[in-house]
Formats: sequence, structure tokens, C-alpha cells
Amino acid sequence: MISVIAAAERREVVTLDIPGAYLHAEMPTDCAVYMRLNKYLSNFMIQLSNYYAKYLNDDGTIADRLDKTLCGCVQSSKLWYDRLCEVFCQLECAVNVDDKCVFNRMASSNQITICVHVDDLLMTCIDQKVMNSDFEKLEEIFGSLSVSYGKTQNYL
Repeated sequence: MISVIAAAERREVVTLDIPGAYLHAEMPTDCAVYMRLNKYLSNFMIQLSNYYAKYLNDDGTIADRLDKTLCGCVQSSKLWYDRLCEVFCQLECAVNVDDKCVFNRMASSNQITICVHVDDLLMTCIDQKVMNSDFEKLEEIFGSLSVSYGKTQNYL
């Protein structure tokens, strides 16, 4: 629907991908999640730095507590979504009441719509400069983004 609205209103469209998105969300300290590295990865870690040798288990693996969310952990998607909500709140975006994965913001009488699918964002607005300002702010927070401009987009 967002694409249909963007086309009908002749909006500019930008898609963004946030690399390593889940690594931008913190694992809560009250919910410890551990990950066991197999022998191969454990050996590789020790080759990178002998510092990790002290964590080596008798079976040749290393188990470590996660500080950041990772794809595959049950709570990671929700924690990533919460992090995005914090960021969009800083950008003065409001969550769409009908779809929690859509955020809207008014800027100089122009509505910016941001659709989220995991780490992929679809932004639409009549004024390209307004969108540029928003994704520059997103780059300040998340680092380098993969950005695609134009009326024709490959999203998802």
C-alpha cells in the first residue's frame, strides 16, 4: 500500500538496508543468553587473540554471554524493533496506529513515511531533501547504510 500511495502522490522513494542491524540492539542484563562456539570457531578466536584461551572448555568450545542481539535468538527481533522505535522517536516519527512497522513524520508540511521489514527500510516523501536529512541522521546512528534511490525499487 505504501508503494501505491507513493506512486499516486508522486513521492520520492528510497530504500535503505542497515547492515548488522541486530548488533545495534543490546541484550538485556537481566536475561543472560549464552552462545557456544564450536571447536573450529573457538580455535579461530584463540588464533586471533590468545586472550580467549582462558575461556576454552575441556571439549574445545568457548561459551560466552551475548551483549548484543543476534539473528536466531528468540528476543532479538523485538529488541531490534524497540531500538528502531527509540531512534524513530528521536527523529520525531510516530508509529502508525494501524501498522506498527510503519512510522510517519511531518516535516515542512511534507509527510515522510518509513516502512520497516527487519533491517530494510522503505522511505517515501514528496521532498527528496527531507528524506536525505533523515537517512543522514540514521547513518550517524547506525553507520554506513546501503541506499537505493529512484522510482523503481527492489524492496525485500
